[in-house]
Amino acid sequence: MVSLSHTLKKAREAKGLSQKELASLIDMAQAQYSRIESGKTDPSFSVVVRISKALGLTVSELFQADEIFTDTNSYDKTVMEKLR
Repeated sequence: MVSLSHTLKKAREAKGLSQKELASLIDMAQAQYSRIESGKTDPSFSVVVRISKALGLTVSELFQADEIFTDTNSYDKTVMEKLR
């Protein structure tokens, strides 16, 4: 089973965002977001909703991010648009 922290990282990278950029989008300190992405702390549901919105995904898609972004080349952002 793939962890939420792993899928968050994969989705963020696929969108071409740094941790600092995403943290800023969800009004959170980068260090706090880093702890979520590294699996050191679990986010509340409201934080998961904010992250999914910042990434332009539904919460459901966020939990499927590992499957959605598996074959995506991070340099080809047009693929991400096609997935939407």
